[in-house]
Parts: sequence; structure tokens; C-alpha cells
Amino acid sequence: MKYEIWQLKHEHLRAYGFMDYEWACEHGFNLEHYEKVYEGEIEVDTNAVRTLDNLFTKFNIDRPEDFKGHSLSVSDIVVLGNNKLVCYKFYCDSLGWKKL
Repeated sequence: MKYEIWQLKHEHLRAYGFMDYEWACEHGFNLEHYEKVYEGEIEVDTNAVRTLDNLFTKFNIDRPEDFKGHSLSVSDIVVLGNNKLVCYKFYCDSLGWKKL
């Protein structure tokens, strides 16, 4: 399955970077403030949360050498999908994931 990691553009980090979803929404959360920083393929799991947690571990403990973003953190977005017609966006919240 294809995945993408989106992180806030530098100029928006101060507004709500590293904040939980509810706080971010109260302070200007907007998908246009993000940019794709990485994409790859991951083995399909029937449980989306398990897939997201596996990506969280990968991008905190065993980051790919070509990954130039910061460790996957609260306020980052992970996109899962096989093509542009079927994709799901998840906000890394302070506890777990928020489906967007």
C-alpha cells in the first residue's frame, strides 16, 4: 500500500506544530499548510491503526536514510491509499490517530 508523510511547512510550525488535533483546529488547521515530505510502500494490514503505528515506529526508530523530515510527531499527517481515488488521511494526535 502506498503511504505519504505530510509535515507542516516551516512558516506554519509556530501556529500549531506538534499540537493535538483539537488545539490545531482552534488555531487555524489547514491541509494547505502541509507539504509531502516522503512517500513509500508498506505491507498492507487489515487494521489501519496498526499500519499507522508501524509507520510511526519506522519514522522514529528506523528512519529511511533518504527521509529529510523530522521524526513523525503530533500534528503530522499520514496518507494511506492505493491510488488518488481511494486514500485516507490521518492526523497524528497526542493519543492515537484522527481520521480526516
